[in-house]
Amino acid sequence: MNIVEWARVSSQKLSVRQIKEGDSLLLSTLAYFHWDGCEGMSLSQVFETMADDYARLLGNIHYDDYLELFSAAAHSPRFADVLVADYQERFDESTSCQFASVLFHLGDGLYYAMRGTDGTLVGWKEDLDLLYNSNLASQSLARDFLDGYAVRYPDLPIVVGGHSKGGNLAEYAGIFCRPSTQDRVLAVYNHDGPGFLEGMVEDSPERARVAKRIAKTVPAYSVFGLMLNRAEPYEIVKADTEGIWQHYPFHWRVEESGKFERTYRLDSKAILIRNIIETMLPTMPPSERMIFVHTLYQALRAAEVERVGDIKSMQTVMRMIKFNRTLPKDTKSTLWQMFFRLLSVIAKESVSGSYRQPKPKRVRKMRSPKTIATKYRVLHARDGDEHKDKTSKVFKSKAVKPVKGDKPPKAQKSKPKATKPIAQKDAQPEPDKKCKKVKSTHLKE
Repeated sequence: MNIVEWARVSSQKLSVRQIKEGDSLLLSTLAYFHWDGCEGMSLSQVFETMADDYARLLGNIHYDDYLELFSAAAHSPRFADVLVADYQERFDESTSCQFASVLFHLGDGLYYAMRGTDGTLVGWKEDLDLLYNSNLASQSLARDFLDGYAVRYPDLPIVVGGHSKGGNLAEYAGIFCRPSTQDRVLAVYNHDGPGFLEGMVEDSPERARVAKRIAKTVPAYSVFGLMLNRAEPYEIVKADTEGIWQHYPFHWRVEESGKFERTYRLDSKAILIRNIIETMLPTMPPSERMIFVHTLYQALRAAEVERVGDIKSMQTVMRMIKFNRTLPKDTKSTLWQMFFRLLSVIAKESVSGSYRQPKPKRVRKMRSPKTIATKYRVLHARDGDEHKDKTSKVFKSKAVKPVKGDKPPKAQKSKPKATKPIAQKDAQPEPDKKCKKVKSTHLKE
Protein backbone atom coordinates (compact mmCIF):
# COMPACT_ATOMS: atom_id res chain seq x y z
CA MET A 1 0.00 0.00 0.00
CA ASN A 2 1.00 3.66 -0.36
CA ILE A 3 0.74 6.55 2.10
CA VAL A 4 -2.93 7.18 1.24
CA GLU A 5 -3.87 3.60 2.09
CA TRP A 6 -1.67 3.77 5.19
CA ALA A 7 -3.70 6.76 6.44
CA ARG A 8 -6.93 4.81 5.88
CA VAL A 9 -5.95 1.59 7.65
CA SER A 10 -3.96 3.00 10.60
CA SER A 11 -6.12 3.44 13.69
CA GLN A 12 -3.68 4.15 16.54
CA LYS A 13 -3.23 7.83 17.42
CA LEU A 14 0.06 9.31 16.23
CA SER A 15 2.78 9.78 18.83
CA VAL A 16 6.06 11.60 18.25
CA ARG A 17 8.08 8.78 19.83
CA GLN A 18 6.40 6.15 17.68
CA ILE A 19 6.57 7.84 14.27
CA LYS A 20 6.92 5.33 11.45
CA GLU A 21 8.56 5.88 8.08
CA GLY A 22 5.14 6.04 6.43
CA ASP A 23 4.06 8.75 8.89
CA SER A 24 7.13 10.81 8.09
CA LEU A 25 6.60 10.61 4.33
CA LEU A 26 2.91 11.49 4.71
CA LEU A 27 3.59 14.57 6.84
CA SER A 28 6.45 15.60 4.53
CA THR A 29 4.07 15.38 1.57
CA LEU A 30 1.55 17.61 3.38
CA ALA A 31 4.28 20.30 3.40
CA TYR A 32 3.45 20.92 -0.29
CA PHE A 33 0.11 22.41 0.81
CA HIS A 34 -0.37 26.13 1.43
CA TRP A 35 -1.35 26.24 5.12
CA ASP A 36 -1.48 30.00 5.57
CA GLY A 37 -4.53 30.92 7.66
CA CYS A 38 -4.86 27.39 9.08
CA GLU A 39 -2.66 27.80 12.15
CA GLY A 40 -4.20 26.35 15.30
CA MET A 41 -6.56 24.02 13.42
CA SER A 42 -6.47 20.24 13.19
CA LEU A 43 -6.38 18.44 9.85
CA SER A 44 -10.03 17.42 10.19
CA GLN A 45 -11.06 21.02 10.94
CA VAL A 46 -9.09 22.35 7.97
CA PHE A 47 -10.72 19.78 5.70
CA GLU A 48 -14.20 20.89 6.76
CA THR A 49 -13.40 24.61 6.69
CA MET A 50 -11.70 24.57 3.28
CA ALA A 51 -14.32 22.35 1.63
CA ASP A 52 -15.23 25.10 -0.85
CA ASP A 53 -11.69 26.31 -1.52
CA TYR A 54 -9.36 23.33 -1.88
CA ALA A 55 -7.74 24.96 -4.91
CA ARG A 56 -6.17 27.67 -2.71
CA LEU A 57 -4.92 25.05 -0.28
CA LEU A 58 -3.41 22.79 -2.94
CA GLY A 59 -2.07 25.38 -5.37
CA ASN A 60 -0.41 24.02 -8.52
CA ILE A 61 0.40 20.52 -7.24
CA HIS A 62 -1.19 17.35 -8.64
CA TYR A 63 -4.71 18.02 -7.48
CA ASP A 64 -6.32 14.57 -7.34
CA ASP A 65 -3.54 12.68 -5.52
CA TYR A 66 -2.99 15.34 -2.87
CA LEU A 67 -6.69 15.90 -2.27
CA GLU A 68 -7.16 12.15 -1.79
CA LEU A 69 -4.29 12.12 0.70
CA PHE A 70 -5.72 15.10 2.60
CA SER A 71 -9.15 13.48 2.79
CA ALA A 72 -7.67 10.19 4.05
CA ALA A 73 -5.56 11.96 6.71
CA ALA A 74 -8.43 14.18 7.87
CA HIS A 75 -10.69 11.14 8.43
CA SER A 76 -7.96 8.92 9.90
CA PRO A 77 -7.94 8.26 13.67
CA ARG A 78 -4.15 8.53 13.47
CA PHE A 79 -3.86 11.93 11.77
CA ALA A 80 -7.21 13.70 12.22
CA ASP A 81 -6.19 15.48 15.46
CA VAL A 82 -2.77 16.64 14.24
CA LEU A 83 -2.60 20.43 14.61
CA VAL A 84 -1.10 22.91 12.16
CA ALA A 85 1.01 24.87 14.65
CA ASP A 86 2.87 27.17 12.24
CA TYR A 87 3.44 27.74 8.52
CA GLN A 88 6.25 29.70 6.85
CA GLU A 89 6.83 30.50 3.17
CA ARG A 90 9.49 32.57 1.43
CA PHE A 91 9.93 33.22 -2.30
CA ASP A 92 12.68 35.54 -3.52
CA GLU A 93 13.91 35.43 -7.12
CA SER A 94 16.90 37.69 -6.42
CA THR A 95 18.39 35.18 -3.97
CA SER A 96 16.95 32.10 -5.71
CA CYS A 97 15.00 31.21 -2.59
CA GLN A 98 11.97 28.92 -2.70
CA PHE A 99 11.20 27.82 0.84
CA ALA A 100 8.16 26.59 2.75
CA SER A 101 7.75 24.64 5.97
CA VAL A 102 4.96 23.57 8.29
CA LEU A 103 5.10 22.65 11.96
CA PHE A 104 2.70 19.91 13.06
CA HIS A 105 1.80 19.55 16.75
CA LEU A 106 1.21 15.88 17.62
CA GLY A 107 0.24 16.42 21.25
CA ASP A 108 3.36 14.93 22.82
CA GLY A 109 5.84 16.41 20.34
CA LEU A 110 6.46 18.26 17.07
CA TYR A 111 7.05 17.26 13.47
CA TYR A 112 8.84 19.94 11.41
CA ALA A 113 8.26 19.29 7.67
CA MET A 114 10.05 21.07 4.81
CA ARG A 115 8.63 21.45 1.31
CA GLY A 116 10.55 20.11 -1.67
CA THR A 117 10.94 21.67 -5.10
CA ASP A 118 7.77 23.13 -6.57
CA GLY A 119 7.19 23.67 -10.28
CA THR A 120 8.62 27.20 -10.38
CA LEU A 121 11.81 28.00 -12.26
CA VAL A 122 13.29 29.65 -9.16
CA GLY A 123 12.81 26.44 -7.20
CA TRP A 124 14.65 24.39 -9.82
CA LYS A 125 17.48 26.92 -10.00
CA GLU A 126 17.93 26.63 -6.25
CA ASP A 127 18.34 22.87 -6.71
CA LEU A 128 21.11 23.44 -9.23
CA ASP A 129 22.75 25.95 -6.88
CA LEU A 130 23.54 22.98 -4.64
CA LEU A 131 26.26 22.06 -7.17
CA TYR A 132 28.46 25.00 -6.15
CA ASN A 133 26.86 26.82 -3.17
CA SER A 134 27.39 25.44 0.32
CA ASN A 135 24.93 27.75 2.06
CA LEU A 136 21.58 28.29 0.37
CA ALA A 137 19.06 30.82 1.64
CA SER A 138 16.51 28.05 2.19
CA GLN A 139 18.97 26.04 4.27
CA SER A 140 19.59 28.99 6.60
CA LEU A 141 15.84 29.57 6.97
CA ALA A 142 15.22 25.91 7.80
CA ARG A 143 17.89 25.98 10.53
CA ASP A 144 16.73 29.30 12.01
CA PHE A 145 13.07 28.26 12.21
CA LEU A 146 14.03 24.98 13.90
CA ASP A 147 15.97 26.86 16.57
CA GLY A 148 13.01 29.20 17.02
CA TYR A 149 10.54 26.34 17.48
CA ALA A 150 12.84 24.79 20.08
CA VAL A 151 12.63 28.02 22.10
CA ARG A 152 8.87 28.34 21.53
CA TYR A 153 8.18 24.78 22.73
CA PRO A 154 10.93 24.14 25.31
CA ASP A 155 9.59 20.85 26.65
CA LEU A 156 8.62 18.98 23.48
CA PRO A 157 10.80 16.64 21.42
CA ILE A 158 11.09 17.33 17.68
CA VAL A 159 11.24 15.17 14.56
CA VAL A 160 12.45 16.81 11.33
CA GLY A 161 11.74 15.55 7.81
CA GLY A 162 11.20 16.41 4.18
CA HIS A 163 10.87 15.01 0.68
CA SER A 164 13.12 15.86 -2.30
CA LYS A 165 14.84 19.20 -1.63
CA GLY A 166 12.92 19.29 1.64
CA GLY A 167 14.94 16.25 2.74
CA ASN A 168 18.16 18.19 2.17
CA LEU A 169 16.79 21.16 4.16
CA ALA A 170 15.70 18.87 7.00
CA GLU A 171 19.12 17.26 7.20
CA TYR A 172 20.89 20.63 7.08
CA ALA A 173 18.69 21.99 9.86
CA GLY A 174 19.25 18.91 12.02
CA ILE A 175 23.03 19.06 11.57
CA PHE A 176 23.72 22.80 11.92
CA CYS A 177 21.12 23.84 14.51
CA ARG A 178 22.17 24.79 18.03
CA PRO A 179 23.50 21.97 20.23
CA SER A 180 20.63 22.51 22.70
CA THR A 181 18.14 22.09 19.86
CA GLN A 182 19.99 19.10 18.45
CA ASP A 183 19.73 17.28 21.78
CA ARG A 184 15.93 17.36 21.48
CA VAL A 185 15.79 16.12 17.88
CA LEU A 186 14.64 12.51 17.94
CA ALA A 187 15.09 11.76 14.24
CA VAL A 188 15.83 13.39 10.87
CA TYR A 189 14.15 11.93 7.77
CA ASN A 190 15.54 12.64 4.31
CA HIS A 191 13.22 11.13 1.71
CA ASP A 192 15.11 11.07 -1.63
CA GLY A 193 16.78 14.43 -1.06
CA PRO A 194 20.25 15.35 -2.39
CA GLY A 195 23.39 15.49 -0.32
CA PHE A 196 25.96 18.23 0.20
CA LEU A 197 29.14 19.48 -1.41
CA GLU A 198 32.29 17.48 -0.78
CA GLY A 199 33.89 18.24 2.58
CA MET A 200 30.85 20.07 3.91
CA VAL A 201 29.40 17.54 6.36
CA GLU A 202 31.48 14.35 6.07
CA ASP A 203 33.90 15.06 8.90
CA SER A 204 32.02 17.83 10.67
CA PRO A 205 31.50 17.42 14.45
CA GLU A 206 27.96 18.77 14.05
CA ARG A 207 26.96 15.81 11.88
CA ALA A 208 28.77 13.33 14.10
CA ARG A 209 26.49 14.26 17.03
CA VAL A 210 23.30 13.47 15.09
CA ALA A 211 24.53 10.92 12.50
CA LYS A 212 22.81 7.92 14.11
CA ARG A 213 19.46 9.75 14.07
CA ILE A 214 19.55 10.54 10.33
CA ALA A 215 17.51 8.16 8.16
CA LYS A 216 17.82 8.57 4.40
CA THR A 217 15.62 6.61 2.00
CA VAL A 218 15.67 6.53 -1.81
CA PRO A 219 13.72 4.54 -4.43
CA ALA A 220 15.45 2.04 -6.71
CA TYR A 221 15.45 4.55 -9.60
CA SER A 222 16.82 7.51 -7.67
CA VAL A 223 18.50 10.40 -9.47
CA PHE A 224 17.99 13.44 -7.26
CA GLY A 225 18.54 11.57 -4.01
CA LEU A 226 21.91 10.18 -5.14
CA MET A 227 23.30 13.58 -6.17
CA LEU A 228 26.18 14.77 -3.98
CA ASN A 229 25.74 11.66 -1.85
CA ARG A 230 29.17 10.08 -1.41
CA ALA A 231 29.56 8.51 2.02
CA GLU A 232 26.08 8.87 3.51
CA PRO A 233 24.26 5.55 4.04
CA TYR A 234 20.75 5.10 2.70
CA GLU A 235 17.97 2.51 2.46
CA ILE A 236 16.32 1.55 -0.85
CA VAL A 237 12.51 1.58 -0.99
CA LYS A 238 10.25 -0.38 -3.31
CA ALA A 239 7.98 1.59 -5.64
CA ASP A 240 4.98 0.53 -7.70
CA THR A 241 6.16 2.24 -10.88
CA GLU A 242 9.26 2.44 -13.09
CA GLY A 243 11.71 5.16 -14.04
CA ILE A 244 11.97 8.71 -12.78
CA TRP A 245 8.39 8.66 -11.45
CA GLN A 246 9.61 6.61 -8.48
CA HIS A 247 10.59 9.96 -6.96
CA TYR A 248 6.86 10.74 -6.60
CA PRO A 249 5.97 9.98 -2.93
CA PHE A 250 2.62 8.37 -3.77
CA HIS A 251 4.42 5.44 -5.44
CA TRP A 252 6.43 4.38 -2.36
CA ARG A 253 5.32 1.10 -0.81
CA VAL A 254 4.44 0.95 2.90
CA GLU A 255 4.08 -2.21 4.96
CA GLU A 256 1.32 -2.86 7.48
CA SER A 257 3.75 -1.99 10.27
CA GLY A 258 4.26 1.51 8.84
CA LYS A 259 7.79 0.84 7.57
CA PHE A 260 8.82 1.05 3.93
CA GLU A 261 9.06 -2.08 1.84
CA ARG A 262 12.75 -2.58 1.16
CA THR A 263 14.69 -3.68 -1.88
CA TYR A 264 18.43 -4.19 -2.05
CA ARG A 265 19.35 -3.17 -5.59
CA LEU A 266 19.40 0.18 -7.37
CA ASP A 267 18.26 0.38 -10.96
CA SER A 268 21.18 0.10 -13.39
CA LYS A 269 20.19 3.33 -15.16
CA ALA A 270 20.16 5.21 -11.86
CA ILE A 271 23.66 3.88 -11.14
CA LEU A 272 24.83 5.04 -14.58
CA ILE A 273 23.49 8.57 -14.01
CA ARG A 274 25.09 8.67 -10.55
CA ASN A 275 28.46 7.55 -11.94
CA ILE A 276 28.31 10.19 -14.68
CA ILE A 277 27.58 12.97 -12.19
CA GLU A 278 30.25 11.81 -9.72
CA THR A 279 32.84 11.57 -12.51
CA MET A 280 31.88 14.86 -14.16
CA LEU A 281 31.69 17.16 -11.11
CA PRO A 282 35.36 16.86 -10.04
CA THR A 283 36.40 18.04 -13.51
CA MET A 284 34.32 21.23 -13.07
CA PRO A 285 35.58 23.91 -10.67
CA PRO A 286 32.87 25.84 -8.79
CA SER A 287 33.24 28.79 -11.18
CA GLU A 288 32.33 26.62 -14.18
CA ARG A 289 29.37 25.12 -12.34
CA MET A 290 28.09 28.61 -11.52
CA ILE A 291 28.46 29.71 -15.17
CA PHE A 292 26.48 26.68 -16.31
CA VAL A 293 23.64 27.21 -13.81
CA HIS A 294 23.34 30.97 -14.37
CA THR A 295 23.50 30.68 -18.16
CA LEU A 296 20.81 28.02 -18.23
CA TYR A 297 18.60 30.09 -15.93
CA GLN A 298 19.07 33.25 -18.03
CA ALA A 299 18.23 31.33 -21.21
CA LEU A 300 15.00 30.04 -19.68
CA ARG A 301 14.08 33.50 -18.41
CA ALA A 302 14.75 34.95 -21.86
CA ALA A 303 12.35 32.33 -23.24
CA GLU A 304 9.69 33.65 -20.80
CA VAL A 305 9.59 30.40 -18.83
CA GLU A 306 7.95 30.73 -15.42
CA ARG A 307 7.39 27.04 -14.65
CA VAL A 308 9.31 23.97 -15.77
CA GLY A 309 6.28 22.67 -17.65
CA ASP A 310 6.52 25.63 -20.07
CA ILE A 311 9.66 24.18 -21.73
CA LYS A 312 7.58 21.75 -23.79
CA SER A 313 6.68 24.23 -26.53
CA MET A 314 8.86 24.56 -29.64
CA GLN A 315 8.64 28.33 -29.43
CA THR A 316 10.39 28.24 -26.06
CA VAL A 317 13.24 26.16 -27.49
CA MET A 318 13.73 28.59 -30.37
CA ARG A 319 13.93 31.51 -27.94
CA MET A 320 16.61 29.70 -25.95
CA ILE A 321 18.64 29.09 -29.13
CA LYS A 322 18.29 32.78 -30.03
CA PHE A 323 19.56 33.75 -26.56
CA ASN A 324 22.56 31.45 -26.98
CA ARG A 325 23.76 33.55 -29.92
CA THR A 326 24.07 36.62 -27.67
CA LEU A 327 26.44 34.97 -25.19
CA PRO A 328 30.08 36.19 -24.96
CA LYS A 329 32.74 34.08 -26.68
CA ASP A 330 34.39 33.11 -23.39
CA THR A 331 31.11 31.78 -22.00
CA LYS A 332 30.40 29.86 -25.19
CA SER A 333 33.87 28.34 -25.14
CA THR A 334 33.47 27.25 -21.49
CA LEU A 335 30.06 25.69 -22.17
CA TRP A 336 31.33 23.80 -25.22
CA GLN A 337 34.29 22.42 -23.26
CA MET A 338 31.93 21.24 -20.54
CA PHE A 339 29.67 19.66 -23.14
CA PHE A 340 32.48 17.67 -24.77
CA ARG A 341 33.79 16.55 -21.37
CA LEU A 342 30.30 15.36 -20.53
CA LEU A 343 30.09 13.36 -23.76
CA SER A 344 33.45 11.77 -22.98
CA VAL A 345 32.35 10.80 -19.46
CA ILE A 346 29.06 9.35 -20.75
CA ALA A 347 30.92 7.28 -23.36
CA LYS A 348 33.45 5.92 -20.85
CA GLU A 349 30.85 5.02 -18.24
CA SER A 350 28.58 3.40 -20.81
CA VAL A 351 31.39 1.29 -22.30
CA SER A 352 32.87 0.28 -18.95
CA GLY A 353 29.64 -1.37 -17.87
CA SER A 354 30.34 -0.66 -14.21
CA TYR A 355 26.71 0.32 -13.69
CA ARG A 356 25.52 -3.17 -14.56
CA GLN A 357 24.96 -5.21 -11.45
CA PRO A 358 25.59 -8.95 -11.61
CA LYS A 359 22.51 -11.10 -11.49
CA PRO A 360 22.03 -12.91 -8.19
CA LYS A 361 23.11 -16.54 -8.17
CA ARG A 362 20.36 -18.97 -8.85
CA VAL A 363 19.54 -21.08 -5.81
CA ARG A 364 18.63 -24.64 -6.68
CA LYS A 365 15.85 -26.07 -4.61
CA MET A 366 16.49 -29.50 -3.08
CA ARG A 367 13.93 -32.08 -4.10
CA SER A 368 13.26 -35.34 -2.37
CA PRO A 369 14.08 -38.65 -4.13
CA LYS A 370 10.39 -39.44 -4.09
CA THR A 371 9.59 -36.31 -6.10
CA ILE A 372 12.35 -37.05 -8.61
CA ALA A 373 11.26 -40.66 -8.90
CA THR A 374 7.74 -39.54 -9.73
CA LYS A 375 9.02 -37.10 -12.34
CA TYR A 376 11.30 -39.53 -14.15
CA ARG A 377 9.09 -42.67 -13.79
CA VAL A 378 11.61 -45.02 -12.24
CA LEU A 379 10.60 -48.62 -12.90
CA HIS A 380 11.59 -51.54 -10.71
CA ALA A 381 12.02 -54.93 -12.30
CA ARG A 382 11.09 -58.24 -10.66
CA ASP A 383 14.67 -59.02 -9.82
CA GLY A 384 15.15 -55.62 -8.10
CA ASP A 385 17.39 -54.04 -10.76
CA GLU A 386 16.46 -50.56 -11.97
CA HIS A 387 15.81 -50.08 -15.63
CA LYS A 388 13.85 -47.68 -17.81
CA ASP A 389 11.77 -47.87 -20.92
CA LYS A 390 12.58 -46.11 -24.18
CA THR A 391 10.80 -42.84 -23.21
CA SER A 392 12.36 -42.34 -19.75
CA LYS A 393 15.78 -41.14 -18.56
CA VAL A 394 18.34 -43.15 -16.64
CA PHE A 395 17.96 -42.39 -12.94
CA LYS A 396 19.76 -43.37 -9.80
CA SER A 397 18.22 -42.35 -6.48
CA LYS A 398 20.12 -39.71 -4.48
CA ALA A 399 19.17 -41.49 -1.27
CA VAL A 400 21.49 -44.46 -2.03
CA LYS A 401 25.14 -43.48 -2.34
CA PRO A 402 27.15 -45.81 -4.60
CA VAL A 403 30.22 -47.49 -3.11
CA LYS A 404 33.54 -46.81 -4.77
CA GLY A 405 34.55 -49.55 -7.15
CA ASP A 406 31.02 -50.69 -7.84
CA LYS A 407 30.13 -50.79 -11.48
CA PRO A 408 26.64 -50.48 -12.83
CA PRO A 409 25.15 -53.78 -13.98
CA LYS A 410 25.59 -54.49 -17.64
CA ALA A 411 22.49 -54.45 -19.72
CA GLN A 412 21.41 -57.96 -20.76
CA LYS A 413 21.49 -58.61 -24.46
CA SER A 414 18.15 -59.54 -25.86
CA LYS A 415 17.87 -62.90 -27.67
CA PRO A 416 17.49 -62.75 -31.43
CA LYS A 417 14.01 -63.32 -32.70
CA ALA A 418 13.21 -66.68 -34.26
CA THR A 419 13.15 -66.64 -38.05
CA LYS A 420 11.73 -69.05 -40.61
CA PRO A 421 14.17 -71.58 -42.09
CA ILE A 422 15.47 -70.72 -45.49
CA ALA A 423 14.30 -73.10 -48.22
CA GLN A 424 16.94 -75.23 -50.02
CA LYS A 425 17.69 -74.76 -53.71
CA ASP A 426 16.80 -78.37 -54.75
CA ALA A 427 13.49 -78.33 -52.98
CA GLN A 428 10.59 -78.16 -55.38
CA PRO A 429 8.04 -75.47 -54.78
CA GLU A 430 4.66 -76.48 -53.58
CA PRO A 431 1.89 -76.33 -56.11
CA ASP A 432 -0.11 -73.17 -56.15
CA LYS A 433 -3.41 -73.82 -54.47
CA LYS A 434 -5.06 -71.15 -56.54
CA CYS A 435 -4.32 -72.93 -59.83
CA LYS A 436 -7.43 -74.26 -61.48
CA LYS A 437 -7.70 -78.01 -62.11
CA VAL A 438 -7.60 -78.82 -65.81
CA LYS A 439 -9.83 -81.67 -66.88
CA SER A 440 -8.06 -84.27 -69.08
CA THR A 441 -9.65 -84.87 -72.43
CA HIS A 442 -9.46 -88.35 -74.17
CA LEU A 443 -9.35 -88.66 -77.90
CA LYS A 444 -12.11 -90.66 -79.32
CA GLU A 445 -10.99 -93.61 -81.26
